[in-house]
Amino acid sequence: MFTTAAVKINRTIHLNDHRATNRYAKRGILLSTPEENDSQNTIDLYNHGCPLKQWNIDPAKEKQNNFQVFGTGDAFSNVLAPVNLNEADVNIHVGTEHPTYSSVVLLHEALQLCRCASEHGAEKVRIALPETYHPLQHPSDFNTLLVNLFKVSGAGSIYFYDKNYQGKITENNEILSFNKEDVLHHLQWNPEGTLDDKVTHFMRKHAMSRTLSQCQINHKDAEKLLNEIDAPATIQVPESKNLPHVLLCCSANRPFAKKIAESLIARGETVKIYETEGKGVQAKIPSDAQICGATVTIVQSTRPNPKEFDKIKEYDTNGASSYLFETMMIARQAHLKSAKRINLVNPYQFGARSDKAEDNTKNKTGAYVQQNGLMLEAAGVEHVITAECHDPHTLSGAYTGKKIKGSAVHAITVISTQIAKEFVQSTAEGQMRIVTPDAGAAKRTNELIETLKPILGKRLCDIRILGEKERSSHKDDSAVIKNLDVGDIGINPQDRYLIADDETATGKTLCQAIHNIKKQGAQNISVVLVHNNMPLNWLERQLCLARFLMLGVNDLHFSDTQEMGTLANSYDDLIQTYSKMTAFTPAVIEAQIADWFNAYMKPFDPAFESFKTIFSQLSMRINVHSLADCFVEKFSHKAKSHLSLVENPRESFYKANTLFSKTSRVSSVAMENNPPTLEARPALR
Repeated sequence: MFTTAAVKINRTIHLNDHRATNRYAKRGILLSTPEENDSQNTIDLYNHGCPLKQWNIDPAKEKQNNFQVFGTGDAFSNVLAPVNLNEADVNIHVGTEHPTYSSVVLLHEALQLCRCASEHGAEKVRIALPETYHPLQHPSDFNTLLVNLFKVSGAGSIYFYDKNYQGKITENNEILSFNKEDVLHHLQWNPEGTLDDKVTHFMRKHAMSRTLSQCQINHKDAEKLLNEIDAPATIQVPESKNLPHVLLCCSANRPFAKKIAESLIARGETVKIYETEGKGVQAKIPSDAQICGATVTIVQSTRPNPKEFDKIKEYDTNGASSYLFETMMIARQAHLKSAKRINLVNPYQFGARSDKAEDNTKNKTGAYVQQNGLMLEAAGVEHVITAECHDPHTLSGAYTGKKIKGSAVHAITVISTQIAKEFVQSTAEGQMRIVTPDAGAAKRTNELIETLKPILGKRLCDIRILGEKERSSHKDDSAVIKNLDVGDIGINPQDRYLIADDETATGKTLCQAIHNIKKQGAQNISVVLVHNNMPLNWLERQLCLARFLMLGVNDLHFSDTQEMGTLANSYDDLIQTYSKMTAFTPAVIEAQIADWFNAYMKPFDPAFESFKTIFSQLSMRINVHSLADCFVEKFSHKAKSHLSLVENPRESFYKANTLFSKTSRVSSVAMENNPPTLEARPALR
């Protein structure tokens, strides 16, 4: 029977405070750890959820760190340069209430501050969290996961504060109590439950045992508490063969997940696909999904569909943080259910622009993509597959470890190869010439050229055009291309110019490059953009796409890593469609278009009447290539299918627009009725 007796513990959970001592203790060497004096350099950082006025905190401390969400959805924290984190004791105070930001993005901010402090030499990092996140006082899979996320982000301890907290960690033997009944309920055993339910019980029990040890509860008392559960001591998992490959479609880009399933089936795999329930930290694997012993692949991108207005409004404020936490929660549940293997297909990786730690005259930041790798590993992910990393070294730095690895789809090469083959087969004169918008893409371009040489032969120009880009900040529209070096041969109007980049948010930089080579005589310009991170506002997106074509792009190529959404088929359709979406009158919309045109097109001096005609050409000149088969190649062990790596662009586009309209929660594909099997694995840290 459950008991309602409360247990009193210290408010602090200890994570990494004595790592060196513990390392030697495992070898039988017990080192004394003398009491350490508090560092003379103690720094308090407060995230944007902290009630600083209520806590009576010096306003100067509020300005020690900044936070923003990029248009690409990436959360980005930084600590101002004058703040010296090296060898400091850093206290990060975390609040989760804000008039604008959600609690999830505020937790993400705190995790990034933790990573930043740890990377920049902090001696100790302590986190102050509301006690509602304590994994014993409020036991849940999310609270247990959150402790692990702070641990891998560099925190040495977590202090859980109550409603009387005033923004200062005192730790004078402050006591917190938890109810044993709540813990036992979280770990309850259901003899009538599914195999997944029973395995989850053992995995949760193991994780709770670790949590109790982190709270420094006596081992015998912890064992006594866990033994109060009326459950067997072991579980026998039956042997099973030919389990289906379970595909879990998270909230973002479900059409792409369905294409992944189709590609797996084409390779001969037995697949069962489920759409996850809920969103963010409330996301759940459907109860009828059988996970134990199965290979699980989670598919999650970073942006909503351009038609989902409610989601777009939330995304514009809080970015992709909810999608990241949703991914980790689904992975955590799959791990607790003892999946044999957990893959993550994450086409545009979270925090793609923050793949290096920085310490410059303005601020300090952490390598947040590497942090994402550690957090995904802590959640149970074993293999991350992404496309066209912002930096070629990102995968080796973020997703290479004992329990996790990374694979990349070189999407620029895949799409450009298709374009090159069509160019060779055409009757067009001239050569193909590669345009590199900035030096940062030089390595990527070199690899592309090596791939295209055997295809194009003498029709590939040896001299590429190189741009010189300067970026004044991390903001999407801060980049400027100063010039384009066209080399000694100049611009040949008969050549085809291929501009390729990993992603675009505003299109500002690329439009400068297009305009520059166009005015020097280029007549045939193709642009390849892997990740479509353009504005989600439907009208603004159509205008940005039309701008590319108006400035001289003959054909524009995207992948399906992010959803394109519908395209206008004429200027009148642009007005009428947006009017139905928003209830704005046509006159109001035309005024908005005029304002946008004056702001973004006037510098290029085009005619507005000519601009209006571009919208009838969008569907014919914009191509969406599917990369699903390329992704599947990275994690499927079945024989290759007969599908081409890149589908017909036009077919792929219409296919994408058809798939996302389907709303069935579960698609069963050749499911065999064998019970799952697996030797139960220990929970992750």
